[in-house]
Amino acid sequence: MGIVDSGVDIHHPDLKHNIISPGKSLVPGVSSMVDEIGHGTMAAGSIAANGNITGVSPEVGIVPYKVFQGYSADSSWIIKGIIDAANDDMDIINLSLGTYKSLKNKEDRATYLSYMRAIDYANKKGSLLVASSGTDGYDLTTPKKLAEQMGLKNDLQLHMPGGLPNVVTVSATNLNDQLAYYSNYGTNVDIAAPAGDYGPNFADQQKVELEYMTITTHPTTLPQSELSQYMGFAHGYEFMIGTSLAVPKVSATAVLIIAEYQEKYGKKPSPHVIKRYLYGGTVQGNGTTRQLGNGIVNAKNSLDLVNKR
Repeated sequence: MGIVDSGVDIHHPDLKHNIISPGKSLVPGVSSMVDEIGHGTMAAGSIAANGNITGVSPEVGIVPYKVFQGYSADSSWIIKGIIDAANDDMDIINLSLGTYKSLKNKEDRATYLSYMRAIDYANKKGSLLVASSGTDGYDLTTPKKLAEQMGLKNDLQLHMPGGLPNVVTVSATNLNDQLAYYSNYGTNVDIAAPAGDYGPNFADQQKVELEYMTITTHPTTLPQSELSQYMGFAHGYEFMIGTSLAVPKVSATAVLIIAEYQEKYGKKPSPHVIKRYLYGGTVQGNGTTRQLGNGIVNAKNSLDLVNKR
């Protein structure tokens, strides 16, 4: 699986055996693959952690594609990462990231078309793209409506790559199987996955309840948070929330579908077939199709569907 993100801590005890290639940096002038912000390592842990915590598919091989410089990732680097991952025969490309672009801006339209071409290219190469819906609580259904929510009158905005055709777009749910307060949603959301929030008393009382959050891997090269220390965690684990942690759970389930399908039928399923099992195995959450798409991902149900054929 290709993880297009900020890099992955290749020495993390829960991940080091899953990294099958050092990967590559798509950031101009940057050759280091060190995860300097932790984002890619968090996503990787939700997919493949195999140690103190366990990801959804702990045996999967992962390859990092670095597209962040600090906390910024240029769309051209992400697009190149998608193409390179497809050329490297990555079955799944995890994109726990996203941006907004205006259809009324010439440069933004060019970026949109470049994303569309990269997505089409990856799909034709047999790679399934799984991407975040975003974390601003917006309805992505129409460019006009999205622009209005962003306070941009007379504009047309799109979220990408999540939200575009032929990408599995993922929203986030909380402990009660509801849409997380921060998660974007809309008719272009395909599926939901658990990612946590701060609990039911956060909005009114600003009270954070840890049992509503998620735990995942974090680079051992970065400082440990006070919260992690207070909880007695070993260095390299943190509490987190966000659609960035929902996406990898769907990506990991898709990898399991591929492995099960190959074992049963002796060939790799197409992205279309993977999506059929992915969506067919979902469970109903406490929300609408606009919020949760086809439902909340469920790996066991999807694998059972493969074996029922």
